[in-house]
Amino acid sequence: MHVKIGILNIWKGINLNFKIKTLSYLILACLFTSQTYAINQITKSLDKNPINLMDSAVAQISFGSEYLSQDSQLNKASRLQLVLGAIYQKQIIEEKLSFHLETSLALEEGTSDSLYDNNELEASNDIRLREAKLNWLAADFIEFQAGALSFKEMEHDLLFSKGAMLAFKESLFFGEDNFQIKLSALQARPSTQNYSNRIDNVDEGTPNFFMESVYIKLQASENFLLESMSSHFAFDNLSNSVAAESLYNGNTVFLQDKNSGEFAYSYIGWAQSLKATVSIEDVQLVPYFQYVINNAAPVSNTANLYGVELNWLNQTQKYSLIIEQYKSEADASVAYYNSLVYGHNNMQGNNICFKYEDLAKGYEAQLFYASQKEIEINQLSVRDDNTLVGIEFRKTYDIF
Repeated sequence: MHVKIGILNIWKGINLNFKIKTLSYLILACLFTSQTYAINQITKSLDKNPINLMDSAVAQISFGSEYLSQDSQLNKASRLQLVLGAIYQKQIIEEKLSFHLETSLALEEGTSDSLYDNNELEASNDIRLREAKLNWLAADFIEFQAGALSFKEMEHDLLFSKGAMLAFKESLFFGEDNFQIKLSALQARPSTQNYSNRIDNVDEGTPNFFMESVYIKLQASENFLLESMSSHFAFDNLSNSVAAESLYNGNTVFLQDKNSGEFAYSYIGWAQSLKATVSIEDVQLVPYFQYVINNAAPVSNTANLYGVELNWLNQTQKYSLIIEQYKSEADASVAYYNSLVYGHNNMQGNNICFKYEDLAKGYEAQLFYASQKEIEINQLSVRDDNTLVGIEFRKTYDIF
């Protein structure tokens, strides 16, 4: 008993920062152990089960074209893009281990004019990796994912644009069909190479990104579905070049020269998304809300998004109308990694999008319009009101 009391007294007397660091190291040790175990189990499974690339696999290719124009005082652009996409999914071990690959080849032509020579819509030709991951269901309630993970399913559009990051993700599942809870932890390196078509002179540093999330899904009835995602996030080791480019997209940065800067604040905070789906026969109404706060910045540290999607399904044809209103303050998130569609940072605006899909024939068409206005007038004159107009067509073919 005296020994226990003595240990408690020693622990109480230890500096708070030391306690936090100790707990952090313990958490990292647990994550490292789980990752090592997952990799060993996957390797053993692959050794026992030789892979047949055709068996239990799904493959698709798509051909698409997109026209996008931008109009502002600082940046003007007009770009035509031709895209050849490919998706490959393979069940390596039935219901246990699977592989998913999504990539595309983009050929672009267009014109751009930028006051600071940093227009992200400048035409380029490149291969873009959307996702390449191994998914292992270790048990009915435990899942591991590793590889280049896509962030399009994070439901935090104000944090990241479309892309893939080298990452490892651990998840725990609870609940039944009508009520589910998913706990996940993600460790990633958001390599700047994934965004090289946007800004081609950022090539230094090894940034880190961490996110812990709680996802809740409630199927209250056949006609009503409610989904919530609550996440804590943290960026670390962001490079000076990323900081310099983020200045031109709305962040507060101490600029040293054109290609080097220092963020005024760190980026550690919370992200919340909430979405409801109401279905009435062939009509579906989907209101949604997203919110981000960067607790490391004292002011101008929040972003929010309000949207509603109206879907009408006519046999195999689907028509969608999406209307969004958003506001992203200067230091809510890292501007280099989030999306032009929502103005990056220090912007507020409205988006409207109309989609048509023929689900049987694999056709898809989309018309997009965005009107964005600067929130706080930047004394360096690196931001300005912006207008985007886009048209997109795509045809998808099933290979096997």
